[in-house]
Amino acid sequence: MLRSLQAFFLVSLASSTGLYAGTTLTRKAYLEGHQQYDDLSLLTSLMSTIDEHWVGDTEHQKLMHGAALGMTETLDPHSLFLDPDSYQKIRESTDGVYYGIGVEYRVVASGAWVTRIMPNSPAEKSDIRERDIITTVESSSLSGLNSTQINDLIRGPKGQGITLQIQRESELLTKKVVRDQVVIPAVQWELIEPGFGYAQIEEFQRRCAADLWDAVQDLEEQSRAPLRGMILDLRNNPGGLLEEAVAVSDLFLRNGLIVEVRGTTEQSNTLHTATLSDKELDFEVIVLVNGESASAAEIVAGSLQIHDRAQLVGTTTFGKGSVQKLFEFQDGSALKLTTARYFLPDGRSIEEDHGLTPDHIVATPTRIPPIWGTFRTQLESSEMNAEQRNQLLDLLNEVQSSSARAKPYPTQTSAPFAERLKEDQQLQTAVHLLRSKP
Repeated sequence: MLRSLQAFFLVSLASSTGLYAGTTLTRKAYLEGHQQYDDLSLLTSLMSTIDEHWVGDTEHQKLMHGAALGMTETLDPHSLFLDPDSYQKIRESTDGVYYGIGVEYRVVASGAWVTRIMPNSPAEKSDIRERDIITTVESSSLSGLNSTQINDLIRGPKGQGITLQIQRESELLTKKVVRDQVVIPAVQWELIEPGFGYAQIEEFQRRCAADLWDAVQDLEEQSRAPLRGMILDLRNNPGGLLEEAVAVSDLFLRNGLIVEVRGTTEQSNTLHTATLSDKELDFEVIVLVNGESASAAEIVAGSLQIHDRAQLVGTTTFGKGSVQKLFEFQDGSALKLTTARYFLPDGRSIEEDHGLTPDHIVATPTRIPPIWGTFRTQLESSEMNAEQRNQLLDLLNEVQSSSARAKPYPTQTSAPFAERLKEDQQLQTAVHLLRSKP
């Protein structure tokens, strides 16, 4: 749920330089003579009637939050009311900072299967490892819980210790972990081979452009030579901060328009252009995208594609071209409201065009049972009649595409690059394109 919320969020948190209290806005509206706010009497009457006649216990704040959520549901799909808890989680995601133990996981029947350990995190210091399964937190079983419920148990105040039960293969371990600040790296990177690097941006949070620059320096140090090419993986990236999307694009562009923001007021109309600096990356770039690449990710991919600075590989992107601004209220809640739309350098609206079309369309990779791969190899190398072989291969393709076992291959994974490359067709295409460049 949180991930879905993020996919529609925050292209323009950077543009929300002012946060406004709801009471101030309402008072200002009355002073300006907006008589339509007289209809607020209906809301007051409704709350009074519920309070007096409803058989259950009422909480006025919950009623107000419910009314606010209902109002935003009548607007566009990207406008949303956020209660204090939801708003805090969104801010943690955007800042890349929260208090917890520092693990990413996948929900399984017995609990939380650890897929990634954040560097310098409490989990790393307590020797929690990838592929461990956290089964209980403070004697509370995680079996049957969803990710939100598990997060609520694992996260908490800084300095507070929690006891975890962990299944590690055949071992059952007990770990005492002290919660602390966890910083989520904005960029993950790896050297493919000398001269070629890979960088994945999962979300455009603060420090993203700076971390990408650091990644390039590290990759060149590992390569012991300047990079000749990079794969920038933006698959499943729901967006994030507009300012970071612009800054990442600016690393690869020397001049020209990156994105134009058009709003309802003159102040909200903005042109973001590339600037020449001492941080310019001039190597070949391949950008990986898919149907979950949205918002800020589409700004980067679109601007680099339009300026002939990168080729896009993958599937058509999500198609979100609206800008949301945050209005914060006194009780810690917030309103995310669509206030503008953005347009790429060629004048296109991503939303109206229903996303970006890659230069090289490669279907979403699937993970298939190993025996199918073995069977395919044997068929392709067999000496049987070509017509029969092709019929069998077509049948295998049909079974593979319809089978529930052909799961989408996870593009965000801690597995080594070489291992992912074996099954990720989009990644294979990107590597081939890099290597084919002179």
